[in-house]
Amino acid sequence: MANRFAIEPYSRATAVSSTEAPALPGDGRSMIETAWRRRFTVAAVTILCVVGAFVYCASATRVYSAYSRLYVQQNGPRLLAQGADPGLTQSDAYLFRQCEVIKAEPILKQAIAASEDEMKQTFAGANDPIGVVHKGLGVAVGKKDEIITISFDSPYPDEAAVLVNSIVAAYRSYATDTAQSSAAGMLKVLRGEKEKQEKLLDDKLRQIVAFKQSNGEMFFNTDRGTNILLQNLATISDQLTRARLAATSAYASYESASNRPLAFKQWSDLQRQALEYERLFETEKAKALKINDAQAEFTKLQVEADRTTKLCDLLDSRIKEISVTEDSGAMNIQVLEAAKVEQYPTSPKRTIILLAALAAGLGLGCAAAVAHEALDQRVRAPDETGQLLGLPVLGVVPIVRHAVAAARKQLGRAVHLAPNSDVADAYRMLRAAFYYGWPNREAKSVVVTSPTRGDGKSTTASNLAIAMAQAGIRTLLIDADLRAAVQHRVFGVSNTTGLSDIISRGVAVEHTLRKTETENLVLLPSGTPTTTPAEVTNGQAFAKLLQQLEADYDLVVIDSPPLLDVADARILGAQAGLTILTVRADKSTRQDVRQACQQLLSVGSSILGVVVNGVSRGRRAYAGEYRSDEADVPPGLMEPNLAAARSLPAGNDPGAHALTY
Repeated sequence: MANRFAIEPYSRATAVSSTEAPALPGDGRSMIETAWRRRFTVAAVTILCVVGAFVYCASATRVYSAYSRLYVQQNGPRLLAQGADPGLTQSDAYLFRQCEVIKAEPILKQAIAASEDEMKQTFAGANDPIGVVHKGLGVAVGKKDEIITISFDSPYPDEAAVLVNSIVAAYRSYATDTAQSSAAGMLKVLRGEKEKQEKLLDDKLRQIVAFKQSNGEMFFNTDRGTNILLQNLATISDQLTRARLAATSAYASYESASNRPLAFKQWSDLQRQALEYERLFETEKAKALKINDAQAEFTKLQVEADRTTKLCDLLDSRIKEISVTEDSGAMNIQVLEAAKVEQYPTSPKRTIILLAALAAGLGLGCAAAVAHEALDQRVRAPDETGQLLGLPVLGVVPIVRHAVAAARKQLGRAVHLAPNSDVADAYRMLRAAFYYGWPNREAKSVVVTSPTRGDGKSTTASNLAIAMAQAGIRTLLIDADLRAAVQHRVFGVSNTTGLSDIISRGVAVEHTLRKTETENLVLLPSGTPTTTPAEVTNGQAFAKLLQQLEADYDLVVIDSPPLLDVADARILGAQAGLTILTVRADKSTRQDVRQACQQLLSVGSSILGVVVNGVSRGRRAYAGEYRSDEADVPPGLMEPNLAAARSLPAGNDPGAHALTY
């Protein structure tokens, strides 16, 4: 029955090139994960910023701010009517102009002169006192209350209060003097204008009197107020109408009268009377027309006289107002709050600075953490390695906490010496993954290699061999790292003869094999050191030897040299049935891991998967992590000569662990 847990070996046919490698999980990790992973960097930068803020607050000069608040209300003089000069009305622009007046040189000179004796510390050694005042002076208008605030910052609080009060006094004096001089000038102009208008009014009145004298008839009215000339004209008009009607009636009577001479005489008399009334009407009409022209001219004179009279009255009223203004001043300046000596400095603002330093430190620390993460190409998490290569992760070996033994060589037998440790559980999980991923048991040899030294490939090879042997599988462990052999020291056996002797000198295999304390496990050490280690594994002799050993054992585990250091590992990977790549978290770089994988694929090696060694326990759940940290290996369960040492060494230095060789 096919195993439903089988893992397909990673071969050339399923290879993913480095340019098509999946994106790393670390590339899209959240800021929180990155900051936590680089928490020491974040903490260091934050502490540095906060300490710098403390130093600044402790060494910075204490600055005190004295201020006074003014309410400025304009009572300025108006030349004529209300609102004639809108530029002098109360407005934001007017208040801002007053702020500029307060900061003007004449005001400051007067204030400095008045307070110079009390400002010795502020002006000590200053060649330009006005520049010193400008540097610390602030004048602003409130956005909601339109109150002018005058402030001065100085290390000397008593002198700051004195200067602000002096500036307020100088401004009030300047405003009063300016208003009084302005009012005096206006008063002179208005009085001159009033004299001119009074003369003009006298001329108009004389013209009216002369006009009335020369046109007396137009000013004679009846009891009812009607002009006499107009009344006479109306009367004559009525008489003319009656005369014409009488003449017409007489003429009609003349045509039918029996006494025609008498009738003619009557008609003739009435006709002459009508003509007389008509001449009289025309005369009176001419007089009336002449009176209308005179009336229009008189009305014009009367209007001009009235206008001049009103202007004189207005000038007189303004002259009275300005006379009052000259005595009281143009503006109403109220000091709502006088400057006083402040007890607490306004700068440096310790709380704000420290909070800002803390925030800046956290921000810069996170930025430094992100930059460090971007520049750091080391492999971190197990799933990162799997996604980087597209390989299954066969095993995750945690970073060890205690010492299995006093010597590094005993870490290679962690499964045997500390069977209850989480490290041993991790290797047993590797055994299960390997066993279920073993393709139909056809490939009976597996090479355990790594990109570089210190990744833990020798320890992985020895512990995997022990775990497989403990499962009842007849296992042979070959130490093929002829340049840096360690397996004979791990198992405490002789290395006088071994792999190199079989290939180079034809020594019989049975004379080189070493039994171990683990049942079903035999070790083939590296043997006598040779100057040409690559030649040992590159020939037909090694291929035949491997074929023979595969026939004698259920599984042959080969401890290979690092891939990127020498060519031996590629040769072994091409000859063995399977390959396991061991990488070390926080040490192996992404580039090295990719390059190692590509080198194996280039020789047709079938990569079964990857083992991630030295992983922090916070990054992955482990079998056995449910135990307490002290449950690794009780001393009573160890061999007598190992009882003095705890399970695995602590620390993050790869060189300090036996899992690094």
